[in-house]
Amino acid sequence: MTMINKLILSTIVTAAFAVNAQVSPPQASMTASNSAVEKPVVGADTVLASNATVKVTKADFDAEISRIPESERFEFLLSRVRIAGLLENLLINRVLAQEAIEQKLDQNQIVKDEILNQTEKVLAKYRAQQLLKETKVKDFTAAAREAYLVDPKKSIRPARYKPWQILVSLQGRDKVTARKRAEQARERVLRGGDLEEIAKEFSDDTNSKKTGGVLDLTELTEFEPSFAEALKKMKPGEVSEVIETRYGFHVIYLMELLPEKKLSFELMKSDLMEEARIAYLKSNFDNHLNRIRLDPALTVNVDALEVIRPRIPENVKPDYTAPETIKAPPRKVIKP
Repeated sequence: MTMINKLILSTIVTAAFAVNAQVSPPQASMTASNSAVEKPVVGADTVLASNATVKVTKADFDAEISRIPESERFEFLLSRVRIAGLLENLLINRVLAQEAIEQKLDQNQIVKDEILNQTEKVLAKYRAQQLLKETKVKDFTAAAREAYLVDPKKSIRPARYKPWQILVSLQGRDKVTARKRAEQARERVLRGGDLEEIAKEFSDDTNSKKTGGVLDLTELTEFEPSFAEALKKMKPGEVSEVIETRYGFHVIYLMELLPEKKLSFELMKSDLMEEARIAYLKSNFDNHLNRIRLDPALTVNVDALEVIRPRIPENVKPDYTAPETIKAPPRKVIKP
Protein backbone atom coordinates (compact mmCIF):
# COMPACT_ATOMS: atom_id res chain seq x y z
CA MET A 1 0.00 0.00 0.00
CA THR A 2 1.40 3.44 -0.90
CA MET A 3 2.01 6.16 1.68
CA ILE A 4 -0.86 8.16 0.17
CA ASN A 5 -3.25 5.25 0.58
CA LYS A 6 -2.17 4.77 4.20
CA LEU A 7 -2.65 8.45 4.87
CA ILE A 8 -6.08 8.60 3.28
CA LEU A 9 -7.41 5.42 4.84
CA SER A 10 -6.30 6.61 8.29
CA THR A 11 -8.09 9.94 7.88
CA ILE A 12 -11.26 8.33 6.46
CA VAL A 13 -12.28 6.85 9.81
CA THR A 14 -12.29 10.18 11.61
CA ALA A 15 -13.40 12.58 8.91
CA ALA A 16 -15.24 11.09 5.93
CA PHE A 17 -18.22 9.62 7.75
CA ALA A 18 -19.09 12.89 9.42
CA VAL A 19 -19.41 14.19 5.86
CA ASN A 20 -21.58 11.18 5.03
CA ALA A 21 -23.89 11.93 7.94
CA GLN A 22 -24.80 15.31 6.47
CA VAL A 23 -26.36 13.70 3.40
CA SER A 24 -29.81 12.27 4.10
CA PRO A 25 -31.02 9.16 2.29
CA PRO A 26 -33.78 9.83 -0.25
CA GLN A 27 -36.62 8.42 1.87
CA ALA A 28 -35.40 9.08 5.39
CA SER A 29 -35.31 12.13 7.62
CA MET A 30 -33.70 12.51 11.02
CA THR A 31 -35.50 14.34 13.83
CA ALA A 32 -34.62 15.04 17.44
CA SER A 33 -37.01 12.30 18.56
CA ASN A 34 -35.42 9.49 16.57
CA SER A 35 -31.74 10.43 16.80
CA ALA A 36 -30.27 9.56 20.16
CA VAL A 37 -26.88 11.10 19.38
CA GLU A 38 -26.27 14.01 17.02
CA LYS A 39 -23.25 13.48 14.77
CA PRO A 40 -20.65 16.26 14.71
CA VAL A 41 -20.72 18.81 11.89
CA VAL A 42 -17.58 19.02 9.79
CA GLY A 43 -16.71 22.60 8.81
CA ALA A 44 -15.60 23.65 5.36
CA ASP A 45 -12.05 24.30 6.59
CA THR A 46 -11.67 20.87 8.21
CA VAL A 47 -8.62 19.09 6.79
CA LEU A 48 -9.51 15.61 5.53
CA ALA A 49 -6.09 14.67 4.17
CA SER A 50 -2.69 16.31 4.02
CA ASN A 51 1.03 15.81 3.56
CA ALA A 52 4.06 18.03 4.09
CA THR A 53 3.11 20.42 1.27
CA VAL A 54 -0.66 20.34 0.59
CA LYS A 55 -3.98 19.66 2.27
CA VAL A 56 -7.46 18.66 1.18
CA THR A 57 -10.35 20.24 3.05
CA LYS A 58 -14.04 19.52 3.43
CA ALA A 59 -14.67 22.38 0.96
CA ASP A 60 -12.49 20.64 -1.64
CA PHE A 61 -14.32 17.38 -0.94
CA ASP A 62 -17.72 19.05 -1.39
CA ALA A 63 -16.65 20.66 -4.66
CA GLU A 64 -15.65 17.26 -6.04
CA ILE A 65 -18.80 15.56 -4.73
CA SER A 66 -20.94 18.20 -6.48
CA ARG A 67 -19.84 16.70 -9.80
CA ILE A 68 -21.68 13.48 -8.93
CA PRO A 69 -25.41 13.50 -9.80
CA GLU A 70 -27.39 14.32 -6.67
CA SER A 71 -29.42 11.12 -6.91
CA GLU A 72 -26.20 9.06 -6.71
CA ARG A 73 -24.33 10.91 -3.94
CA PHE A 74 -25.82 9.13 -0.95
CA GLU A 75 -24.90 5.71 -2.33
CA PHE A 76 -21.42 6.99 -3.23
CA LEU A 77 -20.81 8.25 0.29
CA LEU A 78 -21.78 4.90 1.80
CA SER A 79 -18.63 3.36 0.31
CA ARG A 80 -15.37 3.73 2.24
CA VAL A 81 -13.46 2.61 -0.86
CA ARG A 82 -15.02 5.28 -3.08
CA ILE A 83 -14.42 8.03 -0.52
CA ALA A 84 -10.80 6.92 -0.07
CA GLY A 85 -10.31 6.91 -3.84
CA LEU A 86 -11.80 10.37 -4.21
CA LEU A 87 -9.58 11.80 -1.46
CA GLU A 88 -6.53 10.11 -2.96
CA ASN A 89 -7.24 11.69 -6.35
CA LEU A 90 -7.77 15.12 -4.78
CA LEU A 91 -4.49 14.91 -2.88
CA ILE A 92 -2.47 13.64 -5.85
CA ASN A 93 -3.92 16.32 -8.14
CA ARG A 94 -3.12 19.02 -5.60
CA VAL A 95 0.47 17.80 -5.24
CA LEU A 96 0.91 17.70 -9.03
CA ALA A 97 -0.65 21.16 -9.36
CA GLN A 98 1.71 22.53 -6.69
CA GLU A 99 4.67 21.01 -8.52
CA ALA A 100 3.41 22.57 -11.78
CA ILE A 101 3.32 26.02 -10.15
CA GLU A 102 6.83 25.54 -8.78
CA GLN A 103 7.92 24.69 -12.33
CA LYS A 104 6.13 27.87 -13.53
CA LEU A 105 3.90 25.86 -15.86
CA ASP A 106 1.05 28.18 -14.90
CA GLN A 107 2.88 30.94 -16.78
CA ASN A 108 2.71 29.01 -20.06
CA GLN A 109 0.21 30.68 -22.38
CA ILE A 110 -1.32 27.37 -23.52
CA VAL A 111 -1.88 26.42 -19.88
CA LYS A 112 -3.36 29.86 -19.13
CA ASP A 113 -5.77 29.50 -22.03
CA GLU A 114 -6.87 26.04 -20.90
CA ILE A 115 -7.37 27.23 -17.31
CA LEU A 116 -9.52 30.09 -18.59
CA ASN A 117 -11.47 27.68 -20.79
CA GLN A 118 -12.17 25.35 -17.85
CA THR A 119 -13.11 28.30 -15.63
CA GLU A 120 -15.66 29.50 -18.18
CA LYS A 121 -17.17 26.00 -18.39
CA VAL A 122 -17.62 25.90 -14.61
CA LEU A 123 -19.14 29.39 -14.57
CA ALA A 124 -21.46 28.47 -17.44
CA LYS A 125 -22.64 25.37 -15.57
CA TYR A 126 -23.54 27.36 -12.45
CA ARG A 127 -25.16 30.12 -14.51
CA ALA A 128 -27.35 27.47 -16.17
CA GLN A 129 -28.34 26.13 -12.74
CA GLN A 130 -29.12 29.68 -11.59
CA LEU A 131 -31.35 30.29 -14.62
CA LEU A 132 -33.32 27.12 -13.89
CA LYS A 133 -33.75 28.04 -10.22
CA GLU A 134 -34.89 31.55 -11.10
CA THR A 135 -37.59 30.32 -13.49
CA LYS A 136 -41.00 30.94 -11.93
CA VAL A 137 -42.83 27.64 -11.85
CA LYS A 138 -46.58 27.60 -12.35
CA ASP A 139 -49.28 25.04 -11.57
CA PHE A 140 -48.99 22.23 -14.11
CA THR A 141 -52.25 20.43 -13.29
CA ALA A 142 -53.91 21.61 -16.51
CA ALA A 143 -50.90 20.61 -18.60
CA ALA A 144 -50.83 17.19 -16.94
CA ARG A 145 -54.53 16.63 -17.61
CA GLU A 146 -54.11 17.68 -21.24
CA ALA A 147 -51.22 15.21 -21.67
CA TYR A 148 -53.35 12.48 -20.14
CA LEU A 149 -56.21 13.12 -22.57
CA VAL A 150 -54.16 13.81 -25.70
CA ASP A 151 -52.00 10.69 -25.47
CA PRO A 152 -54.13 7.77 -24.23
CA LYS A 153 -51.20 5.37 -24.58
CA LYS A 154 -49.51 7.09 -21.66
CA SER A 155 -52.25 5.91 -19.33
CA ILE A 156 -51.95 2.26 -20.36
CA ARG A 157 -49.75 0.06 -18.21
CA PRO A 158 -48.76 -2.91 -20.40
CA ALA A 159 -49.37 -6.44 -19.18
CA ARG A 160 -46.54 -7.90 -17.13
CA TYR A 161 -45.59 -11.55 -16.95
CA LYS A 162 -43.76 -13.54 -14.28
CA PRO A 163 -42.48 -16.74 -15.90
CA TRP A 164 -40.45 -19.64 -14.66
CA GLN A 165 -38.16 -20.87 -17.41
CA ILE A 166 -35.23 -23.07 -18.27
CA LEU A 167 -32.80 -22.58 -21.13
CA VAL A 168 -30.96 -25.42 -22.83
CA SER A 169 -28.20 -23.73 -24.80
CA LEU A 170 -26.54 -25.00 -27.97
CA GLN A 171 -23.10 -24.68 -26.46
CA GLY A 172 -21.46 -28.08 -26.65
CA ARG A 173 -24.51 -29.80 -28.17
CA ASP A 174 -26.42 -29.86 -31.45
CA LYS A 175 -30.03 -28.74 -31.91
CA VAL A 176 -31.45 -32.26 -31.78
CA THR A 177 -29.72 -33.02 -28.48
CA ALA A 178 -30.64 -29.63 -27.01
CA ARG A 179 -34.31 -29.91 -27.97
CA LYS A 180 -34.49 -33.46 -26.56
CA ARG A 181 -33.07 -32.23 -23.25
CA ALA A 182 -35.63 -29.38 -23.17
CA GLU A 183 -38.41 -31.89 -23.85
CA GLN A 184 -37.22 -33.97 -20.89
CA ALA A 185 -37.36 -30.90 -18.65
CA ARG A 186 -40.87 -30.10 -19.92
CA GLU A 187 -42.07 -33.62 -19.08
CA ARG A 188 -40.77 -33.20 -15.55
CA VAL A 189 -42.71 -29.93 -15.20
CA LEU A 190 -45.91 -31.49 -16.54
CA ARG A 191 -45.58 -34.31 -14.01
CA GLY A 192 -45.51 -31.74 -11.21
CA GLY A 193 -41.78 -31.82 -10.53
CA ASP A 194 -40.08 -29.27 -8.26
CA LEU A 195 -39.43 -26.22 -10.48
CA GLU A 196 -36.34 -25.08 -8.61
CA GLU A 197 -34.75 -28.53 -8.83
CA ILE A 198 -35.60 -28.81 -12.54
CA ALA A 199 -34.00 -25.40 -13.19
CA LYS A 200 -30.84 -26.42 -11.34
CA GLU A 201 -30.59 -29.69 -13.27
CA PHE A 202 -31.50 -28.57 -16.80
CA SER A 203 -31.05 -24.81 -17.20
CA ASP A 204 -27.95 -23.19 -18.71
CA ASP A 205 -29.24 -19.68 -17.89
CA THR A 206 -26.89 -18.68 -15.07
CA ASN A 207 -28.97 -15.63 -14.10
CA SER A 208 -32.39 -17.25 -13.66
CA LYS A 209 -30.80 -20.41 -12.34
CA LYS A 210 -29.86 -18.48 -9.20
CA THR A 211 -33.57 -17.82 -8.55
CA GLY A 212 -34.69 -21.34 -9.37
CA GLY A 213 -35.69 -20.33 -12.89
CA VAL A 214 -38.08 -17.58 -11.74
CA LEU A 215 -37.96 -14.24 -13.59
CA ASP A 216 -39.30 -10.90 -12.37
CA LEU A 217 -42.58 -9.38 -13.55
CA THR A 218 -41.64 -8.08 -16.98
CA GLU A 219 -43.29 -6.55 -20.04
CA LEU A 220 -43.32 -8.62 -23.22
CA THR A 221 -41.09 -6.16 -25.05
CA GLU A 222 -38.20 -7.17 -22.79
CA PHE A 223 -38.23 -10.80 -23.97
CA GLU A 224 -36.99 -12.46 -27.16
CA PRO A 225 -39.74 -12.30 -29.84
CA SER A 226 -40.52 -16.04 -29.91
CA PHE A 227 -40.37 -16.21 -26.10
CA ALA A 228 -42.75 -13.23 -25.85
CA GLU A 229 -45.11 -14.69 -28.45
CA ALA A 230 -45.41 -17.89 -26.42
CA LEU A 231 -45.98 -15.98 -23.17
CA LYS A 232 -48.67 -13.83 -24.76
CA LYS A 233 -50.79 -16.93 -25.46
CA MET A 234 -50.41 -18.44 -21.99
CA LYS A 235 -52.51 -18.29 -18.84
CA PRO A 236 -51.11 -18.61 -15.31
CA GLY A 237 -50.41 -22.26 -14.52
CA GLU A 238 -49.82 -23.29 -18.12
CA VAL A 239 -46.65 -24.87 -19.53
CA SER A 240 -45.40 -23.90 -22.98
CA GLU A 241 -44.16 -26.11 -25.74
CA VAL A 242 -40.40 -26.06 -26.28
CA ILE A 243 -39.55 -22.56 -27.58
CA GLU A 244 -36.50 -21.79 -29.72
CA THR A 245 -34.66 -18.46 -29.47
CA ARG A 246 -31.19 -17.37 -30.54
CA TYR A 247 -29.96 -18.57 -27.14
CA GLY A 248 -31.26 -22.13 -27.47
CA PHE A 249 -34.42 -23.95 -26.34
CA HIS A 250 -36.73 -22.80 -23.52
CA VAL A 251 -39.55 -24.27 -21.49
CA ILE A 252 -41.86 -21.74 -19.81
CA TYR A 253 -44.28 -22.04 -16.91
CA LEU A 254 -46.34 -18.88 -16.37
CA MET A 255 -46.52 -18.15 -12.65
CA GLU A 256 -48.29 -14.79 -12.62
CA LEU A 257 -49.87 -12.31 -15.03
CA LEU A 258 -50.79 -8.70 -14.37
CA PRO A 259 -53.13 -7.75 -17.23
CA GLU A 260 -52.92 -4.52 -19.17
CA LYS A 261 -54.52 -1.75 -17.16
CA LYS A 262 -55.66 1.81 -17.82
CA LEU A 263 -54.36 4.04 -15.04
CA SER A 264 -56.51 6.85 -13.71
CA PHE A 265 -55.45 10.48 -13.98
CA GLU A 266 -55.03 10.69 -10.20
CA LEU A 267 -52.52 7.84 -10.26
CA MET A 268 -50.52 9.46 -13.06
CA LYS A 269 -50.96 13.09 -12.02
CA SER A 270 -47.68 13.54 -10.16
CA ASP A 271 -45.58 11.97 -12.96
CA LEU A 272 -47.36 13.96 -15.66
CA MET A 273 -46.96 17.19 -13.71
CA GLU A 274 -43.24 16.49 -13.29
CA GLU A 275 -42.91 15.87 -17.03
CA ALA A 276 -44.69 19.16 -17.72
CA ARG A 277 -42.49 21.01 -15.23
CA ILE A 278 -39.28 19.69 -16.79
CA ALA A 279 -40.53 20.53 -20.30
CA TYR A 280 -41.39 24.06 -19.15
CA LEU A 281 -37.96 24.61 -17.56
CA LYS A 282 -36.20 23.23 -20.64
CA SER A 283 -38.25 25.47 -22.93
CA ASN A 284 -37.37 28.57 -20.92
CA PHE A 285 -33.69 27.63 -20.81
CA ASP A 286 -33.65 26.93 -24.56
CA ASN A 287 -35.21 30.35 -25.16
CA HIS A 288 -32.34 31.94 -23.23
CA LEU A 289 -29.78 30.01 -25.31
CA ASN A 290 -31.55 30.96 -28.54
CA ARG A 291 -31.31 34.64 -27.59
CA ILE A 292 -27.54 34.13 -27.40
CA ARG A 293 -27.44 32.26 -30.70
CA LEU A 294 -29.61 34.82 -32.49
CA ASP A 295 -27.94 37.92 -31.03
CA PRO A 296 -27.77 40.49 -33.90
CA ALA A 297 -24.29 41.48 -32.68
CA LEU A 298 -22.96 37.96 -33.17
CA THR A 299 -20.30 37.65 -35.84
CA VAL A 300 -18.35 34.63 -37.04
CA ASN A 301 -14.97 34.91 -38.76
CA VAL A 302 -15.59 32.36 -41.51
CA ASP A 303 -12.35 33.19 -43.32
CA ALA A 304 -10.27 32.41 -40.22
CA LEU A 305 -12.19 29.19 -39.63
CA GLU A 306 -11.48 28.09 -43.20
CA VAL A 307 -7.77 28.65 -42.59
CA ILE A 308 -7.94 26.60 -39.39
CA ARG A 309 -9.80 23.74 -41.07
CA PRO A 310 -7.31 21.18 -42.41
CA ARG A 311 -7.06 20.36 -46.11
CA ILE A 312 -5.98 17.12 -47.74
CA PRO A 313 -3.15 17.89 -50.20
CA GLU A 314 -4.09 17.19 -53.78
CA ASN A 315 -1.17 14.80 -54.24
CA VAL A 316 -2.11 12.74 -51.15
CA LYS A 317 -4.77 10.10 -51.40
CA PRO A 318 -7.05 9.71 -48.38
CA ASP A 319 -6.44 6.55 -46.32
CA TYR A 320 -10.06 5.52 -46.67
CA THR A 321 -12.45 4.75 -49.48
CA ALA A 322 -16.12 5.59 -49.57
CA PRO A 323 -18.23 2.49 -48.97
CA GLU A 324 -19.74 1.08 -52.10
CA THR A 325 -23.48 0.65 -52.35
CA ILE A 326 -24.29 -3.00 -51.84
CA LYS A 327 -27.13 -4.12 -54.03
CA ALA A 328 -29.36 -7.02 -53.13
CA PRO A 329 -28.90 -10.09 -55.33
CA PRO A 330 -31.66 -10.96 -57.80
CA ARG A 331 -34.52 -12.81 -56.14
CA LYS A 332 -34.75 -16.48 -56.96
CA VAL A 333 -38.19 -17.54 -58.13
CA ILE A 334 -39.01 -21.07 -57.16
CA LYS A 335 -41.65 -22.53 -59.45
CA PRO A 336 -44.11 -25.00 -57.91
